[in-house]
Amino acid sequence: MNFKEFKTWLDNAVSVAEAIALPENKGVLDELIENTANNLAFIAELVESRQLIYKKPRHED
Repeated sequence: MNFKEFKTWLDNAVSVAEAIALPENKGVLDELIENTANNLAFIAELVESRQLIYKKPRHED
């Protein structure tokens, strides 16, 4: 997965997480929670396989 694909996926995951808080989405709350859990598991897999690596910005100590 390249950065552009990851950024698109991440933006979609953030949108789902934000949708959980909307009162009109109570009917699909279970689906939204499951989707969020799957997204977190995917991030964990990327980190474990070293496809997603955190790099500390140079300006931080």
